[in-house]
Amino acid sequence: MYRNYYAKMAWKITLRFRGPNFLCKLVAYVQVVAMFAAAYVLVATAIDRYIAVCHPLKTQVWTARRMHVLVALSWLASLVFALPQTFVFAKRPVVMFNLYLCYGATVLMGRNTRLARLSV
Repeated sequence: MYRNYYAKMAWKITLRFRGPNFLCKLVAYVQVVAMFAAAYVLVATAIDRYIAVCHPLKTQVWTARRMHVLVALSWLASLVFALPQTFVFAKRPVVMFNLYLCYGATVLMGRNTRLARLSV
């Protein structure tokens, strides 16, 4: 599974997010787009292989152009379904430690309200 190791490494080393709110949202969005795209393109490839193996006479109708359209739809679905990440993630202050972190709104839960970073 793809992860943005450079951004994660910078966060792990400095223990804080250094960048504007836009960058926080962009990194979270790109991470989820990559994860979804990998899964959806794999499904598109599986569909192509299924048609080629189980219906060999239909492969002449299933052109490369149609496969490109299917992969493009996979990427479009990834871009659309990852949009909620831009609303969930934000650069938020941690008053107790006087620093800013990039994390999701659903991270602070429960009575003890402890801070944890989401690993997308």
